[in-house]
Amino acid sequence: MPPDPTPPRDELRFGLAYRGQSATREIAGEIAARQWGVVSRQQLIDAGLSRAAIDRRVASGRLIRLHRGVYAVGHTALRIEGHRMAAVLAGGPGAVLTDRTAGGVWAVRPDNRPRWDVTVPTAHGRKLPGITIHQRRLDPRDVTEIAGIPVTTLARTYLDLAACVPIDHTAKALERGEQLRLFDLRAVDDVLDRHPGHRGAARLRTAVDRMRPDHERLRSGLEREALALVERLRLPRPAVNAKLHGHEVDLLWTEHRLVVELDSRTYHDTAFAFETDRRRDADHVLGGYRVLRITRRRLDEDRAGVADALRTLLRPRGARRTPGRA
Repeated sequence: MPPDPTPPRDELRFGLAYRGQSATREIAGEIAARQWGVVSRQQLIDAGLSRAAIDRRVASGRLIRLHRGVYAVGHTALRIEGHRMAAVLAGGPGAVLTDRTAGGVWAVRPDNRPRWDVTVPTAHGRKLPGITIHQRRLDPRDVTEIAGIPVTTLARTYLDLAACVPIDHTAKALERGEQLRLFDLRAVDDVLDRHPGHRGAARLRTAVDRMRPDHERLRSGLEREALALVERLRLPRPAVNAKLHGHEVDLLWTEHRLVVELDSRTYHDTAFAFETDRRRDADHVLGGYRVLRITRRRLDEDRAGVADALRTLLRPRGARRTPGRA
Protein backbone atom coordinates (compact mmCIF):
# COMPACT_ATOMS: atom_id res chain seq x y z
CA MET A 1 0.00 0.00 0.00
CA PRO A 2 1.24 3.47 -0.73
CA PRO A 3 2.07 5.50 2.35
CA ASP A 4 -0.75 7.63 3.80
CA PRO A 5 -0.03 11.27 2.80
CA THR A 6 -2.01 12.58 5.76
CA PRO A 7 0.38 13.96 8.44
CA PRO A 8 0.11 12.59 11.96
CA ARG A 9 -2.65 14.19 14.02
CA ASP A 10 -0.25 16.14 16.26
CA GLU A 11 1.72 17.43 13.27
CA LEU A 12 -1.49 18.47 11.52
CA ARG A 13 -2.70 20.32 14.58
CA PHE A 14 0.65 22.13 14.92
CA GLY A 15 0.71 23.09 11.23
CA LEU A 16 -2.81 24.51 11.31
CA ALA A 17 -2.02 26.46 14.45
CA TYR A 18 1.17 27.86 12.93
CA ARG A 19 -0.58 28.93 9.76
CA GLY A 20 -3.34 30.50 11.86
CA GLN A 21 -0.84 32.49 13.91
CA SER A 22 0.90 33.67 10.75
CA ALA A 23 -2.40 34.78 9.24
CA THR A 24 -3.31 36.49 12.49
CA ARG A 25 -0.05 38.41 12.52
CA GLU A 26 -0.66 39.45 8.92
CA ILE A 27 -4.17 40.65 9.72
CA ALA A 28 -2.87 42.66 12.70
CA GLY A 29 -0.26 44.25 10.45
CA GLU A 30 -2.90 45.15 7.90
CA ILE A 31 -5.01 46.81 10.59
CA ALA A 32 -2.05 48.87 11.77
CA ALA A 33 -1.17 49.82 8.19
CA ARG A 34 -4.67 51.25 7.71
CA GLN A 35 -4.44 53.16 10.98
CA TRP A 36 -1.12 54.98 10.68
CA GLY A 37 0.82 52.25 12.50
CA VAL A 38 -1.36 51.81 15.57
CA VAL A 39 -3.85 49.19 16.71
CA SER A 40 -6.05 48.59 19.74
CA ARG A 41 -6.05 45.55 21.98
CA GLN A 42 -9.68 44.85 21.11
CA GLN A 43 -8.89 44.91 17.41
CA LEU A 44 -6.12 42.35 17.93
CA ILE A 45 -8.47 40.12 19.91
CA ASP A 46 -11.10 40.44 17.18
CA ALA A 47 -8.41 39.45 14.66
CA GLY A 48 -7.81 36.21 16.57
CA LEU A 49 -4.93 36.94 18.92
CA SER A 50 -5.32 35.75 22.47
CA ARG A 51 -4.71 38.04 25.42
CA ALA A 52 -1.66 36.00 26.34
CA ALA A 53 -0.29 36.35 22.80
CA ILE A 54 -0.79 40.11 22.94
CA ASP A 55 0.99 40.29 26.29
CA ARG A 56 3.94 38.33 24.89
CA ARG A 57 4.22 40.76 21.99
CA VAL A 58 4.13 43.69 24.39
CA ALA A 59 6.84 42.08 26.51
CA SER A 60 9.03 41.45 23.46
CA GLY A 61 8.63 45.01 22.18
CA ARG A 62 6.73 44.10 19.03
CA LEU A 63 3.79 46.03 20.42
CA ILE A 64 4.63 49.32 22.13
CA ARG A 65 2.06 50.74 24.51
CA LEU A 66 0.88 54.28 23.69
CA HIS A 67 -2.30 54.38 25.78
CA ARG A 68 -4.17 51.82 27.79
CA GLY A 69 -5.10 49.13 25.27
CA VAL A 70 -3.52 50.96 22.30
CA TYR A 71 -0.19 50.05 20.72
CA ALA A 72 2.24 51.11 18.03
CA VAL A 73 3.32 48.17 15.91
CA GLY A 74 7.09 47.69 15.75
CA HIS A 75 8.25 51.26 16.46
CA THR A 76 7.12 54.61 17.85
CA ALA A 77 8.38 56.79 14.99
CA LEU A 78 4.80 57.70 14.21
CA ARG A 79 3.52 60.60 12.18
CA ILE A 80 1.10 63.01 13.83
CA GLU A 81 -1.75 61.05 12.25
CA GLY A 82 -0.65 57.95 14.15
CA HIS A 83 -0.82 59.74 17.48
CA ARG A 84 -4.21 61.20 16.60
CA MET A 85 -5.56 57.77 15.66
CA ALA A 86 -4.14 56.30 18.87
CA ALA A 87 -6.06 58.88 20.90
CA VAL A 88 -9.27 57.96 19.07
CA LEU A 89 -8.70 54.24 19.68
CA ALA A 90 -8.04 54.94 23.35
CA GLY A 91 -11.41 56.65 23.58
CA GLY A 92 -13.20 53.50 22.49
CA PRO A 93 -16.18 52.95 20.14
CA GLY A 94 -17.66 56.18 18.79
CA ALA A 95 -14.68 58.33 19.82
CA VAL A 96 -13.98 61.45 17.73
CA LEU A 97 -11.29 64.14 17.77
CA THR A 98 -12.89 67.45 18.75
CA ASP A 99 -12.33 70.96 20.13
CA ARG A 100 -8.77 72.32 19.92
CA THR A 101 -7.39 69.04 18.60
CA ALA A 102 -9.90 69.15 15.73
CA GLY A 103 -8.86 72.74 15.03
CA GLY A 104 -5.32 71.46 14.56
CA VAL A 105 -6.48 68.62 12.32
CA TRP A 106 -8.29 71.11 10.06
CA ALA A 107 -5.23 73.41 10.23
CA VAL A 108 -7.35 76.43 11.13
CA ARG A 109 -5.81 76.87 14.59
CA PRO A 110 -2.41 75.58 15.77
CA ASP A 111 -2.59 73.15 18.68
CA ASN A 112 0.78 72.34 20.21
CA ARG A 113 -0.52 71.09 23.54
CA PRO A 114 0.70 67.67 24.75
CA ARG A 115 -2.93 66.55 25.07
CA TRP A 116 -5.67 65.33 22.74
CA ASP A 117 -9.34 66.35 22.88
CA VAL A 118 -11.51 63.28 22.33
CA THR A 119 -15.30 63.17 22.54
CA VAL A 120 -17.02 59.90 23.47
CA PRO A 121 -20.75 59.12 23.49
CA THR A 122 -20.73 57.69 27.03
CA ALA A 123 -18.33 58.16 29.91
CA HIS A 124 -16.32 55.05 30.68
CA GLY A 125 -15.31 56.13 34.16
CA ARG A 126 -11.55 56.15 33.70
CA LYS A 127 -8.98 58.82 33.09
CA LEU A 128 -6.62 58.55 30.14
CA PRO A 129 -3.24 60.26 30.60
CA GLY A 130 -2.58 62.75 27.82
CA ILE A 131 -6.21 62.75 26.68
CA THR A 132 -9.03 65.11 27.66
CA ILE A 133 -12.27 63.18 27.44
CA HIS A 134 -15.47 65.08 26.58
CA GLN A 135 -18.67 63.13 27.12
CA ARG A 136 -21.43 64.16 24.68
CA ARG A 137 -23.41 62.62 21.86
CA LEU A 138 -22.56 64.13 18.52
CA ASP A 139 -25.02 64.45 15.66
CA PRO A 140 -23.80 62.19 12.82
CA ARG A 141 -23.96 65.27 10.58
CA ASP A 142 -21.22 66.81 12.72
CA VAL A 143 -18.73 63.96 12.24
CA THR A 144 -16.46 63.20 9.30
CA GLU A 145 -13.04 61.66 8.65
CA ILE A 146 -9.73 63.17 7.62
CA ALA A 147 -7.09 60.69 6.52
CA GLY A 148 -9.27 57.95 7.98
CA ILE A 149 -9.37 59.55 11.44
CA PRO A 150 -12.78 60.46 12.94
CA VAL A 151 -13.04 64.21 13.58
CA THR A 152 -15.78 66.78 13.88
CA THR A 153 -16.73 68.69 10.73
CA LEU A 154 -15.15 72.10 10.36
CA ALA A 155 -18.42 73.86 11.18
CA ARG A 156 -18.86 71.85 14.39
CA THR A 157 -15.18 72.35 15.20
CA TYR A 158 -15.72 76.12 15.02
CA LEU A 159 -18.64 75.81 17.43
CA ASP A 160 -16.60 73.81 19.96
CA LEU A 161 -13.60 76.10 19.57
CA ALA A 162 -15.75 79.14 20.30
CA ALA A 163 -16.65 77.59 23.66
CA CYS A 164 -13.04 77.09 24.78
CA VAL A 165 -10.86 79.81 23.20
CA PRO A 166 -11.07 83.63 23.14
CA ILE A 167 -13.33 85.11 20.49
CA ASP A 168 -10.43 86.66 18.58
CA HIS A 169 -8.89 83.18 18.28
CA THR A 170 -12.18 81.90 16.85
CA ALA A 171 -12.24 84.79 14.39
CA LYS A 172 -8.69 83.99 13.27
CA ALA A 173 -9.67 80.33 12.80
CA LEU A 174 -12.59 81.43 10.61
CA GLU A 175 -10.31 83.60 8.53
CA ARG A 176 -7.80 80.76 8.19
CA GLY A 177 -10.58 78.49 6.97
CA GLU A 178 -11.41 81.09 4.33
CA GLN A 179 -7.79 81.28 3.21
CA LEU A 180 -7.71 77.48 2.88
CA ARG A 181 -10.97 77.58 0.89
CA LEU A 182 -12.63 75.39 3.54
CA PHE A 183 -15.07 77.82 5.11
CA ASP A 184 -18.76 77.23 4.32
CA LEU A 185 -21.08 79.82 5.81
CA ARG A 186 -24.15 77.67 5.18
CA ALA A 187 -22.63 74.80 7.16
CA VAL A 188 -21.82 77.12 10.06
CA ASP A 189 -25.32 78.59 10.03
CA ASP A 190 -26.74 75.06 9.99
CA VAL A 191 -24.67 74.05 13.04
CA LEU A 192 -25.77 77.19 14.88
CA ASP A 193 -29.42 76.51 14.03
CA ARG A 194 -29.16 72.94 15.32
CA HIS A 195 -27.26 73.82 18.51
CA PRO A 196 -28.64 77.18 19.71
CA GLY A 197 -27.91 76.38 23.36
CA HIS A 198 -24.26 75.38 22.87
CA ARG A 199 -21.81 77.32 25.03
CA GLY A 200 -19.96 78.50 21.94
CA ALA A 201 -23.00 79.54 19.89
CA ALA A 202 -23.11 83.22 20.86
CA ARG A 203 -19.37 83.68 20.41
CA LEU A 204 -19.37 81.95 17.06
CA ARG A 205 -22.24 84.14 15.80
CA THR A 206 -20.30 87.25 16.83
CA ALA A 207 -17.10 86.02 15.18
CA VAL A 208 -18.94 85.16 11.94
CA ASP A 209 -20.61 88.58 11.89
CA ARG A 210 -17.22 90.22 12.26
CA MET A 211 -15.85 88.44 9.20
CA ARG A 212 -18.83 89.05 6.95
CA PRO A 213 -17.98 91.74 4.39
CA ASP A 214 -21.03 93.74 5.52
CA HIS A 215 -19.36 94.26 8.90
CA GLU A 216 -15.73 94.71 7.91
CA ARG A 217 -13.66 97.68 9.00
CA LEU A 218 -10.48 98.60 7.22
CA ARG A 219 -8.45 99.16 10.36
CA SER A 220 -5.16 98.70 8.49
CA GLY A 221 -5.01 102.34 7.49
CA LEU A 222 -6.21 101.88 3.91
CA GLU A 223 -9.40 103.78 4.69
CA ARG A 224 -7.50 106.65 6.31
CA GLU A 225 -5.14 106.91 3.33
CA ALA A 226 -8.03 107.05 0.89
CA LEU A 227 -9.70 109.83 2.87
CA ALA A 228 -6.43 111.75 3.03
CA LEU A 229 -6.15 111.50 -0.77
CA VAL A 230 -9.70 112.82 -1.19
CA GLU A 231 -8.85 115.75 1.06
CA ARG A 232 -5.64 116.59 -0.84
CA LEU A 233 -7.57 116.55 -4.12
CA ARG A 234 -10.16 118.88 -2.58
CA LEU A 235 -12.95 116.54 -3.56
CA PRO A 236 -16.27 116.32 -1.74
CA ARG A 237 -15.93 114.37 1.49
CA PRO A 238 -17.77 111.04 1.45
CA ALA A 239 -19.87 109.34 4.06
CA VAL A 240 -17.81 106.58 5.69
CA ASN A 241 -19.13 103.09 6.46
CA ALA A 242 -22.59 104.16 5.34
CA LYS A 243 -25.55 101.87 4.65
CA LEU A 244 -26.71 101.45 1.06
CA HIS A 245 -29.10 98.82 -0.33
CA GLY A 246 -28.81 96.84 2.88
CA HIS A 247 -24.99 96.76 2.82
CA GLU A 248 -22.33 98.79 4.53
CA VAL A 249 -20.06 100.54 2.02
CA ASP A 250 -16.63 102.00 2.71
CA LEU A 251 -17.03 105.41 1.04
CA LEU A 252 -20.28 106.84 -0.33
CA TRP A 253 -21.01 109.94 -2.36
CA THR A 254 -24.82 109.96 -2.60
CA GLU A 255 -25.03 113.08 -4.76
CA HIS A 256 -22.63 111.61 -7.31
CA ARG A 257 -24.15 108.13 -7.06
CA LEU A 258 -20.70 106.69 -6.34
CA VAL A 259 -19.54 103.88 -4.07
CA VAL A 260 -15.85 103.24 -3.39
CA GLU A 261 -14.87 99.93 -1.84
CA LEU A 262 -11.37 99.54 -0.41
CA ASP A 263 -10.12 95.99 -0.92
CA SER A 264 -7.49 94.43 1.30
CA ARG A 265 -6.31 90.89 0.42
CA THR A 266 -6.56 89.99 4.09
CA TYR A 267 -10.33 90.40 4.02
CA HIS A 268 -11.32 90.04 0.37
CA ASP A 269 -9.04 87.38 -1.15
CA THR A 270 -11.31 84.49 -0.23
CA ALA A 271 -14.00 82.50 -2.03
CA PHE A 272 -16.78 83.68 0.27
CA ALA A 273 -15.75 87.35 0.09
CA PHE A 274 -15.26 87.19 -3.69
CA GLU A 275 -18.84 86.02 -4.27
CA THR A 276 -20.34 88.34 -1.66
CA ASP A 277 -18.50 91.39 -3.00
CA ARG A 278 -19.92 90.77 -6.48
CA ARG A 279 -23.46 90.44 -5.15
CA ARG A 280 -23.07 93.70 -3.27
CA ASP A 281 -21.73 95.46 -6.36
CA ALA A 282 -24.68 94.17 -8.42
CA ASP A 283 -27.15 95.53 -5.86
CA HIS A 284 -25.52 98.97 -6.04
CA VAL A 285 -25.41 99.03 -9.86
CA LEU A 286 -29.06 97.98 -10.08
CA GLY A 287 -29.81 100.81 -7.65
CA GLY A 288 -28.24 103.35 -10.01
CA TYR A 289 -24.79 103.66 -8.41
CA ARG A 290 -21.32 103.30 -9.87
CA VAL A 291 -18.82 101.18 -7.94
CA LEU A 292 -15.07 101.75 -7.87
CA ARG A 293 -12.84 99.22 -6.10
CA ILE A 294 -9.42 100.40 -4.93
CA THR A 295 -6.86 97.85 -3.75
CA ARG A 296 -3.95 98.42 -1.42
CA ARG A 297 -1.50 97.64 -4.24
CA ARG A 298 -3.10 100.10 -6.63
CA LEU A 299 -3.14 102.85 -4.03
CA ASP A 300 0.57 102.25 -3.38
CA GLU A 301 1.73 101.82 -6.98
CA ASP A 302 -0.72 103.96 -9.00
CA ARG A 303 -1.86 106.71 -6.71
CA ALA A 304 -2.02 109.16 -9.62
CA GLY A 305 -4.33 106.80 -11.51
CA VAL A 306 -6.58 106.47 -8.45
CA ALA A 307 -6.65 110.25 -8.12
CA ASP A 308 -7.56 110.68 -11.77
CA ALA A 309 -10.39 108.15 -11.46
CA LEU A 310 -11.81 109.92 -8.41
CA ARG A 311 -11.65 113.32 -10.11
CA THR A 312 -13.47 111.94 -13.15
CA LEU A 313 -16.20 110.22 -11.18
CA LEU A 314 -16.72 113.16 -8.79
CA ARG A 315 -16.47 116.08 -11.19
CA PRO A 316 -19.58 118.23 -11.55
CA ARG A 317 -21.83 117.39 -14.47
CA GLY A 318 -20.77 119.22 -17.64
CA ALA A 319 -17.27 119.93 -16.32
CA ARG A 320 -14.30 118.93 -18.43
CA ARG A 321 -11.92 116.19 -17.35
CA THR A 322 -8.70 117.81 -16.09
CA PRO A 323 -6.10 115.26 -15.01
CA GLY A 324 -3.72 116.44 -12.34
CA ARG A 325 -1.21 115.20 -9.82
CA ALA A 326 -2.25 113.37 -6.69
